[in-house]
Amino acid sequence: MSISSIMTGLEGLAPTYSSDVVVNIWAYDAMKDTLNESECPVRMIGRADDKQSAALEVNNLSNKDRAEWRLLDRCYLFPVMLDQGIENYNHKILEYMDSYMTAVSADKCLSAAASDATRLVTSVEFSAPYELPFPDVSGAPVFWVVDAVVTVEEYR
Repeated sequence: MSISSIMTGLEGLAPTYSSDVVVNIWAYDAMKDTLNESECPVRMIGRADDKQSAALEVNNLSNKDRAEWRLLDRCYLFPVMLDQGIENYNHKILEYMDSYMTAVSADKCLSAAASDATRLVTSVEFSAPYELPFPDVSGAPVFWVVDAVVTVEEYR
């Protein structure tokens, strides 16, 4: 396995924000420098952030090594300046998190073939909603954001 195949698996998840809204995806190797309102909502998977981490447990006695990836899947919903009160969107944010949980439950191995199931999602933690500028510089537009930190266990 490799991080690229894990990321491809995360990209394959299809949580919904609203039944009539398509959630765009920016992969970790295809990030953009700017974000426009028309691109929202957009999931940025693997964007550099301190919520993201990796660890490797090296076993002995010919056992496989165990990697644990904590990968950030950040969804920029819409610009704060367009907000008519976040309370009007609370149900959609909760439904997005529920949809994300449903997608992970249906694909715990992130689309790995049964014969190659060396990875498993062990948890998903959400932080939402909060405001974050994009890009992260002074004066940049501020967006409502939902973070999903996905923990993946991988055997190498």
